[in-house]
Amino acid sequence: MMPLRGEKVFCVNHPTVECQLNNTFNALITVNKSKEGGVNFDLGSGVPVITLICPVCGYVELYSAIKTDSWKRGAIP
Repeated sequence: MMPLRGEKVFCVNHPTVECQLNNTFNALITVNKSKEGGVNFDLGSGVPVITLICPVCGYVELYSAIKTDSWKRGAIP
């Protein structure tokens, strides 16, 4: 887990570099192997996530986003 200082999140690899919050929501979705050997993405499944990214090394950390009447940022543990 990324280090927290106040409400700021820092990279595990670069402790002095603040991570950037991706301004859009993403999702982790189910992927199934098709009979033909490819993959099928199940767009009806998954978990909405927020993404934090280190601008130096590209380290990524995901947190669950909370879905209510409108999308809200998930709380960082």
